Amino acid sequence: MKKTPLIAAPALISVAVVWGAAFVLMKPAIEKQPIFDFLATRFTIATLVMILIRPSVLKKINRDMLKVGVPVGALLGLGYITQTIALPVSYTHLRAHETLMN
Repeated sequence: MKKTPLIAAPALISVAVVWGAAFVLMKPAIEKQPIFDFLATRFTIATLVMILIRPSVLKKINRDMLKVGVPVGALLGLGYITQTIALPVSYTHLRAHETLMN
């Protein structure tokens, strides 16, 4: 038997726990600061961590990638903004479920 299936289930459960916990942790955070500041901080930290982990990816960015990536990133950003705006006025577990269903 391969080791991959033995690792896959705990990894999937771990990701689900961290992902679900993020909704619980985000709600008080966005109550203490403006939503756009929260999202800017969140994604700036994520970008820096990803660049630290794999800096060579910056050399692969080109014009064609930006033509596709910028519009897709804008749509994703609008989705995150909408979701974060709705978080304080909805139940946290429902927001996580709705995001999962998309």
